[in-house]
Amino acid sequence: MAEELTFSALLQDRLAVFGDSGRFVFAGRDRGGGDDTVLDYAALDRKARAVALLLLERRLTGRSVLLSYPGAQDFLPAFIGCLFAGAVAVPTPLPDRSPDSLDRIARIAADAPDLGAVLTDDANAGFFGSWIRDGRLPRGVECLATDTAAESVPPAAELAEVGPDDVALLQYTSGSTSEPKGVRITQANLLHNHRDIVRHTGVGPESTGVGWLPYYHDMGLIGLLLTPFQHGFPCVVLDPMAFLKRPRRWLELITRHRATHTVAPNFGYELCLRRVGERDLDGLDLSSWRVALNGAEFVRAEVVDGFTERFGRVGFAPATFTPCYGMAETTLLVTCASPHREPTVVDADADALERDEFRPAPGSGGARRLVGCGAADSLDVRVVDADSGDPRSDGAVGEIWVRGPSVADGYSGRPSSTAETFHAYTGAGEGPFLRTGDLGFQRGGELFVTGRAKEVVVLNGRNLYPQDLEADVRRVLPDRACGTSAVFGTGPFGDDVVVVQEVRATALGETSLDEASRRIRSALAAAHRLTPARVVLVPFSQVPRTTSGKVRRGAARSLHDSGALSVLHAWSQGTSEPAARAGAVEA
Repeated sequence: MAEELTFSALLQDRLAVFGDSGRFVFAGRDRGGGDDTVLDYAALDRKARAVALLLLERRLTGRSVLLSYPGAQDFLPAFIGCLFAGAVAVPTPLPDRSPDSLDRIARIAADAPDLGAVLTDDANAGFFGSWIRDGRLPRGVECLATDTAAESVPPAAELAEVGPDDVALLQYTSGSTSEPKGVRITQANLLHNHRDIVRHTGVGPESTGVGWLPYYHDMGLIGLLLTPFQHGFPCVVLDPMAFLKRPRRWLELITRHRATHTVAPNFGYELCLRRVGERDLDGLDLSSWRVALNGAEFVRAEVVDGFTERFGRVGFAPATFTPCYGMAETTLLVTCASPHREPTVVDADADALERDEFRPAPGSGGARRLVGCGAADSLDVRVVDADSGDPRSDGAVGEIWVRGPSVADGYSGRPSSTAETFHAYTGAGEGPFLRTGDLGFQRGGELFVTGRAKEVVVLNGRNLYPQDLEADVRRVLPDRACGTSAVFGTGPFGDDVVVVQEVRATALGETSLDEASRRIRSALAAAHRLTPARVVLVPFSQVPRTTSGKVRRGAARSLHDSGALSVLHAWSQGTSEPAARAGAVEA
């Protein structure tokens, strides 16, 4: 049989081939699995074709369709139905009725080109119907409840003819550094990246996946939900909120289903490390776990080491961790470490990194530990001087550029941003490349990511990476009292360093807020020769994060500069007394 040219064709083939054996398991609340929902490929195919027929009857081929569901169980058939109908799927979270959530959905709906319909379930159709009547969605948009759609689609019903260059998906970036933008991902992009993931991770017919990432996140959609189709292996899906409330549940499902493959950001493994203690290990058996993809944000060596040490006692092998690097603009995956090999961790001289070069640390002091993210399989990855486009030598820090079949078609409705980001050329005229905006270096063929160009704080000629500063801030506070950190530069020249740290004051014990602030300042002075301009302690849930857990430092800066943070305690350089906002909420 000829190799498929579109991801839609691959899905049609795999749903037929693995109709009786392939399945998704959507975990319920019963830890024993009594209320799990099983969706096999045959039923998934019927549901997807029913959605496709709804869209085809309304002539929505080529038009944007918003997908907003309570979870992946109803989303997945609707997404595949969009691909079968040739519609452009636009995954979005279900609004939680908060102003920020409603505003984000409204902005996505306004931005998506030629929006024709909103797909949701029957329970939420009334909400979106009221939005349409109130004019909050573009004129002519129809709301369709797909969970009540009839599944009796004639077997001979024709699906849309789609080509490799047709846009399959509009993936809105999570917006950790800027306004979310819709990335145009084609059928060919999806197909190529899917095959890259399969090759990199070594999944096969005997694999089992378990994950919790939301469907509207690129790693959740492409890394978790779509990866199983190549070989039709089972995939167990946990609701994201269930994981956040009780991270041990993820490990319980890995144990019960003998899972081999997972995918999650560093944040997920860190949350397990913080919330699943020594006394919680009884009953866990992680010996089946073969590949734990760790990406979507900066991979921290202390999380890799700490997770491996703690959960190694219940079968987690050091070679299971598989760091990777990618983004929505490359569909998902760019580079990936070799499975079944322990991650590469290097101790870099911190002073040299501030001068944009890697050198091994001379000793234990002044070292910054970096985790390698492997190499690309079929993409061209370069590290270049951001201004000239000239290549950087091995070990020299520069901007990471990527080109190849996984690189998306650009940003929807943003020609200038598309040209700036997707159409870069090297000093020798090679291109076009995607400018990732990330900084890193290559060493021995492996990519090491050092930070985000827009977030680096330049102070007295030194490049300070916020994730390093944030890690040192968190180390001086008790785990139970310490929430999310955000460090950023502000002021006229961007070199006034501000630390915003979430704290639970009741968990600080005998440590006062003033003492916690002093410890933060002392840690930054000792590790980085840095005195921040301001240290602000705030209650939990004040620091904005993306759906995958990335710190939204730009949004945190805006909240700080506008005075919108609820402040428990604040210290400013040049003042002798701490400041606190009147009526601040105690954590």
